[in-house]
Amino acid sequence: ALMVAQRNPHTSILAIDIESMAVEESNYNFTNSPWADRLRAVKADFVSFPKLTDVRFDLIVSNPPFFVDSLTCPDANRSTARHTTQLPFDKLISGAANLLTPEGKLCLITPADCENLISDLSQTNNLHITGKTFVHPTPDALPKRILWKISNHMAAIEEHHLTIEIE
Repeated sequence: ALMVAQRNPHTSILAIDIESMAVEESNYNFTNSPWADRLRAVKADFVSFPKLTDVRFDLIVSNPPFFVDSLTCPDANRSTARHTTQLPFDKLISGAANLLTPEGKLCLITPADCENLISDLSQTNNLHITGKTFVHPTPDALPKRILWKISNHMAAIEEHHLTIEIE
């Protein structure tokens, strides 16, 4: 949210998180930033959020929980942040589809092995993939993550590759 505020000087930003402590920390950081007047964080469950608001968004940015069917952490808050049990990809994409303006976009990051799932879920929800950036840990490695740009409007898919570590 802070980076979006920094790069978009005329944008109001609402950040949501299911964890109270994350919301508190976000609001603290927002208050102490140069963009405090345009940032707000609230505690909300994204799965329920589309039913609770009639507000529509031009952009939804998500760094969702990644892990599906994997060993969870004994710390419940940490598991919620990392595992898709509270926010499965199908609920994220359908919720975003309901919250976007007609010109709106969803940007998110997922594990690379979810490529077909995200493509299928986008299509199911009448959304169109307009950008994919494959994130490689090193030049010779397969991608580990994909940065997605998903829209209400069909367009040619821009594909890029980003390598994290060159040497």
